Amino acid sequence: MWRLPKTFTFWLALLSVFVCAHNLLGYDDKNLLLGYTSPLLLWFSSQFTRLHYSLESEQLFYLIWYVTHLVTWLLIGLVIDWGVSRIKRNKS
Repeated sequence: MWRLPKTFTFWLALLSVFVCAHNLLGYDDKNLLLGYTSPLLLWFSSQFTRLHYSLESEQLFYLIWYVTHLVTWLLIGLVIDWGVSRIKRNKS
């Protein structure tokens, strides 16, 4: 029987992959979902704009966006999982 992982890291990373796939398939043509679901993409939007104009390849630019989005949610998930494990350890 399959057991679903019960970690925030897994579920947030999976959600990030779904958002990136949604954008990659063209359903998010203005990048709103991708931008609004990633704090780093919003905070560093001016730096990403400068990077976009300096790069030769648009595909490389989107790859950087997708990696940034995934890494952001992986790190957020790891921090939440770390906090949950500390709380559980302190209760027992």
